[in-house]
Amino acid sequence: MSAEEPNTDREWLMRIDGKLDGVLVCQKDHEDRIRAVEGNFFKVLSIAGFIGFLSGWFGKVWGGSP
Repeated sequence: MSAEEPNTDREWLMRIDGKLDGVLVCQKDHEDRIRAVEGNFFKVLSIAGFIGFLSGWFGKVWGGSP
């Protein structure tokens, strides 16, 4: 065994607890990023829909098709 490996159950639990805290922080950061992407997704989708509507409307008005 190396000097850094835990020897007792308490040391093992402390090491696991420290790693679990790191995982929870990463999960929180990941959820925050996903929420931001979801919020922007609906904005982009709305803008794309509006651009599609305008291009269809202008195409009908100026396209010359009866």
